[in-house]
Formats: sequence, C-alpha cells, structure tokens
Amino acid sequence: MIHQATGMIAAQLDDTIANALARLRAAAFASERSMHDIAQDVVQRRVRFDD
Repeated sequence: MIHQATGMIAAQLDDTIANALARLRAAAFASERSMHDIAQDVVQRRVRFDD
C-alpha cells in the first residue's frame, strides 16, 4: 500500500520516489496518523498531494 501510494504521489508531483516518500512521511507526522492510513487515502483517491 505504501509503495503504491508513493508512486502515485511521485506521479502527482512529477518528482522522485524518495521525495514522494518523504512527503508521505511528513503528511503522516503532521496529521498524527500512520503512514499506512495516509497511503490508503492516497490509493483510494481521497487525498492528493498536487492540490
């Protein structure tokens, strides 16, 4: 799930996988939720990073 979400974030931002993973980690930290929870939202298209 995290790998798929990272790829989706990288595509949304036209950025590297490493930067996308860092953005996912930062979003999880900022929202006090797990990376898995945020990743699930990304994969289910409830959260986008290019907004």
